[in-house]
Parts: sequence; structure tokens; C-alpha cells
Amino acid sequence: MMGAAGQEAGVDLVLTVRGADGAAAVYRFAGPQVQVGRDPGCQVVLPDPAVSGQHALFQAHGGGWRVLDVGSTHGTRLNGAVLTPGEARPVGEGDALALGPYVVEVWFDAAGGLTTDSRDTERLARLLARSAATVAAGGWGLLVERGHATDELAPLAPDRPVWIGHDPACELVVPEAEAHHVVIRRGPHGVTFEAPGGAVRWRGRPATRGNLAVDDRLQIGSAVVVVQGPLDAPRPPPPTPPQGWTPLEKLALGVGLAALAAAGWLALR
Repeated sequence: MMGAAGQEAGVDLVLTVRGADGAAAVYRFAGPQVQVGRDPGCQVVLPDPAVSGQHALFQAHGGGWRVLDVGSTHGTRLNGAVLTPGEARPVGEGDALALGPYVVEVWFDAAGGLTTDSRDTERLARLLARSAATVAAGGWGLLVERGHATDELAPLAPDRPVWIGHDPACELVVPEAEAHHVVIRRGPHGVTFEAPGGAVRWRGRPATRGNLAVDDRLQIGSAVVVVQGPLDAPRPPPPTPPQGWTPLEKLALGVGLAALAAAGWLALR
């Protein structure tokens, strides 16, 4: 029977934890909060040096659940995005949390019938397998952030290209794309993309090729694919802020305007 804390959450929180070796464990909680970390006192213990003693906290909130990084050393990613320490973020079913070498998948159950053996096994197995493969690839992967295939994930291993398109043979199937629209490669000199199926939007402009950084986004029609990677990987350069006129530019402009005015005055004489 669900207690007061469970009633506040509305649904039980089910966490499927998978390590880099592929081993998985399932935890179930009714609330009000669930501590995840390396300390033995945590409800979910992840014994790895890359995980802080108290790393992340799930909280029952407003009929659902949210999560926050409580100040970990190596950071936490929610669906590929780095969490700001101390800032709570709501979580939905199928969300993936990366803590060190572990991937924590979020699931909900209101009726008390969700068990390790009775789930929507096909989708869960696919998500867990791809999450484990992404961890095995050093945290590198491609996540569909927006579109018909939202939350689909493909690992980005070295020298194993990932094709994005609507063809079922593609590693990342995106209905909005051409059959084989974009290919992304991770090699010794970084991550690159080519778009033989037509230009995509990248960093605010159309492009058919380029060098990608972690958190870079490719817009393919109405779909958006984001590059995931380890916390210490390079990020996209910040946009260049607009610069004011330098003294030399102001002088040149003044001389030019004066010459133009003089030419106009002479023409009228």
C-alpha cells in the first residue's frame, strides 16, 4: 500500500542501473527522496571512484519526480545535458542519467505491477543496450533531442560511422530525414559530419560538413540530434560578441564621410 510519500509522488520511481560491464540492477522507491552515490548509506550505491559519496538526489515533487546534482566532483548528465549543481530538474519516463561509468534509467509505476520481468521489454531492452554501448564508447553518443524519434540514442564508437536517416538500416532512424541524410564519424582527430542527403542546420547556419564538439546540435528538418560526450571533451566555441568601433575604424569612417561630403559639395557647384 502506498504511503503518504508515495501519494505525493503519484507514482513509484523505478531505477534501472547499468554499469559499463553491462550488469544491471533494478530499484523501486515510493518517495520522498532517493540518494544516489558511492557512500554505503545511499539508497542506490554506485561503487566507483568517478561517483561522489553523495552524487545525485531524486525527489518526489508535484505528483512526479525531479533530480539534482548535489555537488558531485565529476558532474551528472541528464539525457546528455550537464546538470547545474543544486538545480532540480524534472524527470520523465525513459530519461537517462549518467554518473561516472553508470547509466541510470528512469521509469514510473502507479499500479504496483512493474517488476523486473514485466515491462515494455522491447523498448526498455533497446534503450538499455544503447545506453550501455554509449558508456562503453567512453560516453560518446548521438541523442535525438527533438522530433518523431525523441530520446532515441546511438553510441558513437571510434571508427564506426553512424548514419542518420529514415532508412531502417541507419544506426539512428529519424523519420524527418532523407533515407541516408547524415553520417557522423568519430576518429583520431575528432568528430566530423557529412550530409550527402542535403544541408542541415549547424550552429545557426546551413552546412553539409563540419567538425563537431560535445553538445553540438544538428537540425535535420524538424528533428534535432545532439552530440554526447565525456565531461572533459571540448565544447562548441561561444558566439563572438559584437564589437564596437575601434579608434582607427572611427577615423577611417570620418575621413570617408568627409570625402563623400566634399565630393557632393563640388558636384553641386
